[in-house]
Amino acid sequence: MFWRLFKNVVRVLTKKRMLLILSLTSITFLLGTFGFRYYENRGIDENNENEIQDYLDLRGLNGTPENRRIATMNSNQTDHIEYHTSFYWTFTTVTTVGYGDYSPSTDEGRVVYYITALTGISVLGIIIGELGSRLVELSFMKMRGMKKSKMKNHIIIVGWNATTEVAHSELTTRGDKCVVIDGTKDFMEMKAQGVDLVVGNALNTEVLKKAGIESAKALIVPISSDEDTVMISLKARRLNKNLRIIASVKDEQNMDIVQDAGVNQMIPASTINGLLLANSIAENLVVDFIVDICQELEGLDISQHVLKKRMKIKNIPMDKKDKVITAYRHNKPFLDFTPDTELDRGDWVLTLSYHEKNKIDV
Repeated sequence: MFWRLFKNVVRVLTKKRMLLILSLTSITFLLGTFGFRYYENRGIDENNENEIQDYLDLRGLNGTPENRRIATMNSNQTDHIEYHTSFYWTFTTVTTVGYGDYSPSTDEGRVVYYITALTGISVLGIIIGELGSRLVELSFMKMRGMKKSKMKNHIIIVGWNATTEVAHSELTTRGDKCVVIDGTKDFMEMKAQGVDLVVGNALNTEVLKKAGIESAKALIVPISSDEDTVMISLKARRLNKNLRIIASVKDEQNMDIVQDAGVNQMIPASTINGLLLANSIAENLVVDFIVDICQELEGLDISQHVLKKRMKIKNIPMDKKDKVITAYRHNKPFLDFTPDTELDRGDWVLTLSYHEKNKIDV
């Protein structure tokens, strides 16, 4: 618990302030610990008969040479002070607790007390002030969607519109974690909708980092500008070599450039929309089928199974309800297959199944 609290304190403090606070705190405790031990352990002047007699009377001792020697080795109010006692004394002074079990008896010790108390109060003031300002700043950043995402193995979606809203809903339905980057949406409103938002422009490297690009598994760039898609993809690829990037391409003539930017999957959005619109005239059932299999809701689903070793199709681990509709060998589809057809490692099959929406008992 205390270690977690300490880490949270360190996390909210700036590096410069942290070094200043550590330096002042170290100086204060060193001054107090060594100062109290040195000045409060000087003992009694062997020529000061009054102090020696006061020491002996206070402890009910007679004036033997041995007792006088003991008296000159100790303060008239405290016995010999060890370092841990001196540190404890300093700690109670700095924190303004002051139990009263230890108090300076020499003028020099009182000077150490003044310096330690004033320095300690200043250090506490700096710590409290810095913590307060940083906590307010972090809260403000969180409210504005400027705080760094802590997600890992998640999917980052660039922009928030009708298209990305559908993509976000589909991905979260499948159990994926998503972070959206958008510079126009209100963070609190999006948070109320269950969307993790990072406010900013994805062209900014720092914004990508705040979205957790370095620990993300995929990036979706469905924006209309192919130039921005290329720039975002290049920056994202530089920050995460293993990132899977999916981008929509407005102009098919730019597909080679987008691919060179490190995009793994390109979606010619305008072409697909046009084909669906055209085919819905004469083959509306085909369009309905395509839309159905792309949704995670109740209905038909197509799943992809990639082979990790050479095996027959009938031995591929899958649900009994899955029906193999296409096999891919060396990334080329073929339909002439049987359950005994063997596929190599890296080959894959597509299966069709019917998905029933889970019913929740009330």
